[in-house]
Amino acid sequence: MKNEIQSPQSLTLIGASIIRYSYNQILVFDSLESTPGCQWSDAHWQQGFARRNSIVSFATLDQAGTAALSIVEDAGQEEGVVRAIQTSLDVPSGKVCIEGVDEYPISRYVKLIPGVYRVTASQRRDSSRLAIFLSFSHSSQFVPSLIIKADSLLNPRGELLETSDIP
Repeated sequence: MKNEIQSPQSLTLIGASIIRYSYNQILVFDSLESTPGCQWSDAHWQQGFARRNSIVSFATLDQAGTAALSIVEDAGQEEGVVRAIQTSLDVPSGKVCIEGVDEYPISRYVKLIPGVYRVTASQRRDSSRLAIFLSFSHSSQFVPSLIIKADSLLNPRGELLETSDIP
């Protein structure tokens, strides 16, 4: 299969590397997901993400715009990031779509071996736009989400919410 990825260390983004985000979020979801979105509550906004088993919506630093999107080995360690969040994602199809809300549907994805992954999203502001970094690490099971680095907009109260309703 063309561009089949066998190792998370050698992931390739298929499609545009500039993502157009809106509604303060980007979507990362399994291609089998029929409703790629999450219902956000105030608590979700305070923690910077909303998730279901096969989808996670990461809050962006800005309301809307474009960002340079990169798939890296460890997004939490990228230089200059001001926000980094890690959560679990079930990828039964082996194809992870990455989209802005207003881009749906678009053909931008990463191929993985089907299974559960820890996905890390980090962000920084570059001179002209946001930079968003994603990394995927295979996991044997779902593990609790983690805020690796919090900017001033993140202010979770209590445990992080691990579920969200369908919008």
